[in-house]
Amino acid sequence: MADFGFAKFGDDDNEDEEYDPQLRWGNSDGLIFMVDCSKDMFKTDDDGDNHFIVCMRCIQTTMQNKIISSNKDLIGVIFYGTEKIENPNDFKNVYVYMNLQQPGAERILEIEDMIDGGYQKFGIQYGHNESYSLSEALWTCANMFSNSPQKVNYKRILLFTNNDDPHSSSQQLQRQARTKASDLHETGIDLELMHLQKPGRTFDVSKFWKVITNL
Repeated sequence: MADFGFAKFGDDDNEDEEYDPQLRWGNSDGLIFMVDCSKDMFKTDDDGDNHFIVCMRCIQTTMQNKIISSNKDLIGVIFYGTEKIENPNDFKNVYVYMNLQQPGAERILEIEDMIDGGYQKFGIQYGHNESYSLSEALWTCANMFSNSPQKVNYKRILLFTNNDDPHSSSQQLQRQARTKASDLHETGIDLELMHLQKPGRTFDVSKFWKVITNL
């Protein structure tokens, strides 16, 4: 089976271990999962696992734990790289799957159904389109925090992707993403990269993400 684990950028000592999103959480915290839904995230290994499934299992586990340990905390989920659009600003290829809310059993079951449905079902419901703007996806996250139904003390975005060089053909889009990441930092929103390792390849954070997440 291929290694479909993920690692938090900057945690070199535990690079091959799965990261626990529960660490560092306090009361009335807000966490947004921002998930790359490009086709490359759905490439499967011999056992049928893929990076998207890894992400959704992480989200599902976090929600289950939150119901038990801290049900006042809020969780949101944003997909980027989808054909279908659903966000307040009508940004292309950005889909708000779940606004910030207290996790519940219904959403957990929906995520389980998405995991079971796999690539084909996701493609039918949401589609794939890589003409997204990371800046607009991050903007959507910021708006979600601003429109939160309750005050959030600690705001965090976990960004899941296996693409180490997004917007490689557009310096403008890269510059916009860097600017928006800086804006998030200045307004007290932490952005953390959860990079997923492709089998046989190294995720090179120096190409793009080091500047975005190490402000």
